[in-house]
Amino acid sequence: MFTPSRRVADSIKIALAITIVYAIAYYMDWYKAYWATVSAASVNLLSQGMTLHRGVIRVLTTIFGGLVGLAVIGLFPQERWAYMAAGSIPLFIWGYMAAGEKEDYIWVVQGITFMVVMAVAMYMSQHPDRSASGTAFHIVELRVSQTLMGSGIMVLIAVYLWPVSTISEFLQTARKGLKSQRKLLHLYRRNALRGNDTNQEAKRRRLEDAWLQELGHFQLHICENDSFEMLETRHQWHHFMHLTAAQIETLEALRESLVQVQGLELKRFLPDLDPFFGEIDQRFKQVDRMLAKKPPKCAPESVPLSVNEAEVQALSRIQQAAVRLTRTQLEQLDELSRSLFECLAGIGM
Repeated sequence: MFTPSRRVADSIKIALAITIVYAIAYYMDWYKAYWATVSAASVNLLSQGMTLHRGVIRVLTTIFGGLVGLAVIGLFPQERWAYMAAGSIPLFIWGYMAAGEKEDYIWVVQGITFMVVMAVAMYMSQHPDRSASGTAFHIVELRVSQTLMGSGIMVLIAVYLWPVSTISEFLQTARKGLKSQRKLLHLYRRNALRGNDTNQEAKRRRLEDAWLQELGHFQLHICENDSFEMLETRHQWHHFMHLTAAQIETLEALRESLVQVQGLELKRFLPDLDPFFGEIDQRFKQVDRMLAKKPPKCAPESVPLSVNEAEVQALSRIQQAAVRLTRTQLEQLDELSRSLFECLAGIGM
């Protein structure tokens, strides 16, 4: 089956949805057909799951906002100032909630629908020969039906015409993030332990890791609407993202500690350093395989990071503290990498 690029597919979908909307509106002799087209355009998001989620929200909030408007008209049919005072209360609530961090779209659509009904009632009050409540009810009915039509058409097109799921994109982003962390660890192992400057390369990779973390959280939120499987395991996936963020912080703390032991042959003080790094690298590989939906080849093994106390005691107090701090941070990295493996194993990857 021919599958165009994302950009071309999205353009075709929205153009087809608007064409169908106007064709139905003209056939049904509906006026204000732009309400349906605006609904179709506003629910067209990154994936079929997000489109369906936004479509349901738009229809339900349009109904609720319209009903609140009709209720206020029914309570104050002949009292303009009382009607305006009562109308300001839901507008304040919706405006306050829209300024929050989550699902602001819900409150915005309710507010817009309510203001349309309110404006119609105010206009009709200037024409005594026409019923404000009857006209407002007709506007609500028309707006709800056109919103349902526009959103429904867009959802059907998104689901059946070149559907897009972001699960694979999320897993790919997670793999990129762990690959970047693995390279960062290799960089510290090769260069920092030899006393070379790694600041520029490390800075570039840290910026990349921060961007991938933000992208991963965004894609995970979308995935929760794309798949029931992702929705059921969302808590574990969020835990996975928190673990990767903690691992980034631990690597950064490790880099700062390694600066304090530059010039020292760290393997003299931590004799198990090479097998330890080998085990951590192996865990990165197995986690990457699991994110690629392949079974791991081996399970994590325990590699105690012992300290050569005789060699450490020969160092200065500051150097002793730096070596012990480096060991602590390496052990924290060991714990986090094991937790990442176990987290994905628990999800069933």
